[in-house]
Formats: sequence, C-alpha cells, structure tokens
Amino acid sequence: MKPSIITLISTLILSCATFISVAAIDDPYLWLEEVESEKALNWVRTQNDTTIGKISSVPNFEERKDQAMDILNASDRIALPSEMDERWIYNFWRDSVNPQGIWRKAEIAPYIEGNPEWITLIDFDELSEKDGIRWVYQGTYFDSSIKNRCLVEYSNGGKDAAFVKEFDLDKGIFVEEGFYLPEGKHRVTWINKDELYVGIDEGGDTVTESGYPRTISKLTREESLEDAKVVFEVSKSSVSATVEIFRDGQNSHTVFYDLISFFNSKKFLKGTDGNLIELQIPQTSSLEGMKDGQLIVQLKENWEIGSDNLTAGSLISFDIEELERAHEVRTPDLVFSPNKRQSIEAVDFLKSAVILTLNENVTGKLLKVKFDGKDWNSTPIETPPNGTLSITASSQVSDTFFLNFESFLIPDQLNAVSAKSGEIALIQSLPSKFDAENLVAKQFEAKSADGTMIPYFIVHAKDMKFNGENKTIISAYGGFEVSRNPFYLSVYGKLWSEPGNVFVLANIRGGGEFGPDWHRSAIKENRQRAFDDLHAVAEDLIQRKIASPSTLGIAGGSNGGLLVAVAFTQRPDLYGGVFCAVPLLDMLRYHELPPGASWISEYGDPRIPEEYEFIAAYSPYQNLEKEATYPKVFFYTSTKDDRVHPGHARKMAARMMEMKHPIYYFERIEGGHAGGANLDQYAELYALEFTYFEEELRK
Repeated sequence: MKPSIITLISTLILSCATFISVAAIDDPYLWLEEVESEKALNWVRTQNDTTIGKISSVPNFEERKDQAMDILNASDRIALPSEMDERWIYNFWRDSVNPQGIWRKAEIAPYIEGNPEWITLIDFDELSEKDGIRWVYQGTYFDSSIKNRCLVEYSNGGKDAAFVKEFDLDKGIFVEEGFYLPEGKHRVTWINKDELYVGIDEGGDTVTESGYPRTISKLTREESLEDAKVVFEVSKSSVSATVEIFRDGQNSHTVFYDLISFFNSKKFLKGTDGNLIELQIPQTSSLEGMKDGQLIVQLKENWEIGSDNLTAGSLISFDIEELERAHEVRTPDLVFSPNKRQSIEAVDFLKSAVILTLNENVTGKLLKVKFDGKDWNSTPIETPPNGTLSITASSQVSDTFFLNFESFLIPDQLNAVSAKSGEIALIQSLPSKFDAENLVAKQFEAKSADGTMIPYFIVHAKDMKFNGENKTIISAYGGFEVSRNPFYLSVYGKLWSEPGNVFVLANIRGGGEFGPDWHRSAIKENRQRAFDDLHAVAEDLIQRKIASPSTLGIAGGSNGGLLVAVAFTQRPDLYGGVFCAVPLLDMLRYHELPPGASWISEYGDPRIPEEYEFIAAYSPYQNLEKEATYPKVFFYTSTKDDRVHPGHARKMAARMMEMKHPIYYFERIEGGHAGGANLDQYAELYALEFTYFEEELRK
C-alpha cells in the first residue's frame, strides 16, 4: 500500500527537523557565525596576528608586496571604460594617490585618439575622509534614455549592501534632494528622469529568505520611499523580485521577474493595457534585451515549441508587440545556435546591431547579428586570436564599442570597434608586467572519473623539466555557469610564473565554458563531478611529471573556495598547499546564512532528506577527520563579506585547529567579498598567497 500524502509530508518534516537539529547541536562553533561579536572578533584578531607574524617574516614577503603594489599602482595601466553615452566614456581609477579611487569621465573622440582629458566626478578618498567611512565604489545605474543623470552605488567597506544616490553628470555633484536609497541589497531601474522602479531591502518582511527585496515599487521624484506604490510582489520563498525595462529607440517594454530560484524565474511582460502577461517560455531562460522590435532570449535548456527543437545555449527572438497583443508565445526566430565547443558569453546591444561575444574552445570570438525584418543574419568581426575578448563599454546610442583582448602572456589591448564597418582600432596596449620571454601557454585535457575530457591551460617555462618537482598552482571555479577564460597573468606572472613556477587554469564542469549543459551537468546531486574534474587535472599533472603531490597547490575563492576545500578533504594525497578564499564550507547550514538560500538551485536544499545526503557526502566542515593528514591550508575571508558569510571559514579553521591540523587563517576586517577595500590590501593579499605557496610547495 502506498503511504498517504499526509504521512509523506509528516515524514519529510520530521526528517528535516532531525537533520537540522543534529547539524546545530553538534556544532560547538556556532558563536563564530556572530560576525561582529567581540568574542568572535577577538578570535579573528588572534589568528590574524599569528598568520601575519609568520608569513610576513618570510624572506621576500615585503618584496612580493612591493612588486604587486607597483603593478596595481602603475600609471601606465589601461583606463578601461565601463560605461559610455553619446559623448563620454566613464572610468573608475585607483592608484597610490587615490587608494579608494576616483570615478571620472573623458570625451570619446580624444580618448580613442589617446589624448583623454579626465574630469573627476567623485573622489572616494575625499568622500571617505569627509564622512569618516571607508567608502567603496560599487558601480552605476545608467540608462541611455536618461540624459545627464545616473545613480551611483557605493558601500561601507566593500559590502554588497550599498547606498544608492542620484548624480548629475554635467555638474559633477550628487543631486540635492535627489533619488536616494539607504544601505541595502536593493533593485533599481530607471523608468524616466523622474521615476524609478525600486526593490527596497529594509529587512524583515521586505526581503525574501535569501535577503533580497520581495516587492517592486514605483517611486516618483517627489515621493518618500514610504509612499512609493508597490506594483509587484513575490513570495518569501522566492530569491528576489526585480524588473527590467528594455529600450529600442523610442520604444520601451517592461518585464517584472519573480526569481523563484537562482536560475529560474517567472517573467511578466507589462501589456499595453497595463496588465501583466506571464511569458510562457522556459523558466531557466534569460531575457537579453530588445532590438528591432525583437525580444532576444537565451535558452539554458532544450525546448520543443511547435515543430522546432531548440537546443540549450541558443539565442532566439520574439516579436514583442505580438506578445503584448496576443498574450501568447508563438514559434520564435533563431538568432544563433552555438555548437558543442561554443558558448555565448555576452550579448551587447548597439544602435544598429547586436554583438555576441562567443567562447570557442575557451577562446574568444565576436559575431555581429542583425534582423532584416524576417531573419537574423550574422557576420564575424575579425579580432586578435587565441585569447579572451570582453566588451568593456557599449551603448544603444552608438555603433562604436570598446573591446579588450588579453591572454596569459599577452598584456591587455584595448580597441575601439565600429559595428558598421568592422574596423578595429588599437587605443592602448598594456606594457608587460613580467618577463614572458621564457614562458609558454598550452592547453591539455584530463579524463575525469566518468570519462569526460576536461580541458585545462598550463603556463610554464619553455625549458621546464618534467621531473615532478615544479611548484604548480591550479586555479578553478566550477559553478554558477561562470567561465574561467585566459587572462593576462600580471601580478600572478610577476610573483609566480617569472620565478619559474607553473600556473594552471582548469575548465571544470559547473562553469559555462561550453554552455548551459556544461554547468547543469555538475549541479545538486551531480556536484561531485566538479570535484572529480579537479582531481583528474591534478592527477594528469602528476602523471605528466609536471608536479608531484608535495609541489601541487590549489587556489579558489567563493564557490571556488568550496571546491578546493572539498578537494583537500577528499584527496589530501594529491595536494601540498591550498589557498581557500571567502569560501562556503558548512554546506549543511549555508542556506541559514543569507544570501545562501538563493543558491539552493545550485547546491540543493539540506532541509530535504535526499538532498541532505548528497550535500553531507562532500560538505568540508562535516567531513574533516582528526586522523587524516592534510596540507597546511590558508583560509582567507572578510568580516564585511555579506555574500559568503565569514562564519564558514572561521568555523572550519577552528575545527581544524581543535583536531591539531596546522592552518593559516586571515580575515580582512573590511573589503567585502572582493577581497580588499583598496590597492594596498590587494597587494598584501597577493603577497600572502604567493609567499604561502612558495613555502608550502616543497620538493
């Protein structure tokens, strides 16, 4: 006889309660989750003093820090544009004179010619000194239809929770009595110059279980936040409510989102009658923007619609006015379908075309696509080969965009590209920051446990001896469909590669290097595949006699911190050093520490018994063994990290110390998830990491 639904639900509730209570009762270090408690901070200060005392006394530590600082502070760096409009490009710049940074602008034409005249808009060092708070620039909200105004986001010490304030781009000042949002993880979208859509984080019932806004309100210039009218609301169990306005010339269309999980959302198009129309498209799909009346959508899973079988990763489009009128989705047009070795990395909208940045076997390609009223036509744009391409700034009011090229050994090259002619003009090349004359970059593959071939890049000396004695660091991430592409090594090159060591970048599953399927193949119950992939790369390096376990290190941050922690707890025999930064480590409680609940679609839900089982099988905090022999791990986190709770690293370090496993622990009191609030802090972190690896990876 089948059990009744009531029995099943009761069993599920009791099972969840049992799992949760055991996880909490068995944890003697819950007090370290109290981020700002004096007891916890005293523990942090003690560990910091020990770690800094030991590593800073190592010969060459200060030299490494100075070398990193010279590169980070160099005046010959490229001032990459991050936003642009019809006349200006905008750039955020830090150097030794401006450690907190300045946000500035320059006219486009002189900038392209190499003679920009910079106008400082906000000096964050001056602002920090004036307010007595170390302000960290977090970005801006631009809208091509809003002239001479933007919203500036900045936070206390680098937290994700930020303040938002209206800024006058002509006068170079914050707008007195302008739009202002207090500290929080807000959602903001321009409607017009006098109205915003806002999702306000005021804690309590205003936010979801993940800690993000659950309502969207319409705020006019004359209103207070309290008077703003709520126009959209999601449940407490959703990740967030948010909204986008897609603009296409003089036309605009509004879409509200109920982010029901990190990767799934219900999408509601605001119809011509003001009512919301739920788009009947896969919830995993993403809306990229609008061009020539076509709403462009990227699929994250295969989709059968009508007689069409559309594959995951494809870009498709719908006539948006037809959607508004008919209130139904009809067979879409195909914009572009990547092959098995391609993925769409970015979609940028210009005045007359759409530009696709592609990954092809983990190197960059550009494609221009245009709609002729019936079909989408594509034209490749010639770019430098065998590297990574990224569009740093583009605008729907211009057909010029700014493109950066880099590879492991070739410094950044910034180009201005005309979408109309395809012409590419070099603006500036970054001078070499390390001696790459004796270095070479190659791509290999390793066979994972299930037979899947995992590509990885390796940078090493041309005359490297294959004797298993080379100090080697593997960097990997493997999550959230994030691609790890070749990048100019810069500080890594100076502090690690130039002295003759080996750097490896592994493109393991969970990332987005080969499209949505590469990511989805390693989520939730299949998470072990990402860990197996890293083990496979390590074993391949050892088999090729490039490294041995004693000379092989691994480094990762955030989800990558989880990755390397699982790696050393599962296979301590493979690794001689581990740099574990801002990590998730207690995976049975990650959902309890905001915004952890938002990642359940990536990792699974520990409150569900069957998901608890596969998470518990790898959760590093619960899988530590007293009798095991682990490498001396370096844990790094930040007190002001409100994305990945510092309690993860604190508790893991404390438990390892209790078990008498030697570790290093360092917690930056400020800096947020990014690792530093200014350049000096980043330089110190580089020096700590590479000094640690030089000391721990021994032949």
